[in-house]
Amino acid sequence: MKTGIRRARRTVIFTVITVIAIVGLFALNMWLKYIGVERTVYADMTPEGLYSLSDGMVKQCSFIDELPDDGNTLKITFCTDPDYLVKDTRLRSVYFMALKLRNLFPRLEVVTVNVQNDPTSVAAYRTTTLTQIESDDVIISYGTHYRITSVDSYWVKASSSSTSGNQYFSFNGEYRLASLLMSVTSVKQPGAYFVTGHGEKIYDPENPTSADSVDMAYFYDLIRERGMTPHVLNLSEVDKIPDDCTMLIINDPKTDFSADSSRLDEFGYVSDTEK
Repeated sequence: MKTGIRRARRTVIFTVITVIAIVGLFALNMWLKYIGVERTVYADMTPEGLYSLSDGMVKQCSFIDELPDDGNTLKITFCTDPDYLVKDTRLRSVYFMALKLRNLFPRLEVVTVNVQNDPTSVAAYRTTTLTQIESDDVIISYGTHYRITSVDSYWVKASSSSTSGNQYFSFNGEYRLASLLMSVTSVKQPGAYFVTGHGEKIYDPENPTSADSVDMAYFYDLIRERGMTPHVLNLSEVDKIPDDCTMLIINDPKTDFSADSSRLDEFGYVSDTEK
């Protein structure tokens, strides 16, 4: 009788211990997931230090600590869930690089959103109704300045004649990310100017639904992604090309660039062509 009672007690004790162990393991797993994913803490376990930052990258990004305390946040937004970022080879390298940078520079924020489940989470970054933001895009933002980049832009394709034209990828993420971070935080963005007044097809930021703007929307987004701010420029209304002009776009003019014959004798007159 006593033996049976002792056996029953042991069974109860072992059952309780088993339940506690299972609950403890589950809690530990959830805690590790929280630390690893929610708090973005990762360790580089690769022998070659694949996810480590070079000294050059750290030096180039040291300006982050010197950003003015104006309420703006320097942010890297990934457009899908952390689990998918870790599984995808292309995204993983960029994601881990961003996390490493964030650990070095606390003023940099790294966030993830799911654009498939919640398209409104990136609504602020849609410059036009045609702007498509995909789950493998990376958004770099600071205040009202931002750049939408595809993960493929962090990789470089190279071909080798010895492999009959097969293409390989090399990672160029550090240069790409550092350039983007500096671009969105610069006080003055370089300008790309669409020349108008001669029948050119342009993208007009003030009229994004016009037929020409719709046709040029992809090119407009491409210019913004490259770190430039697009403008419209009528040469007859300015004395010279703006100093911040990095790219002057003359897209299929229908009429000649001509001088105003009535002003040729005017001192200081400069024709559109001379400008």
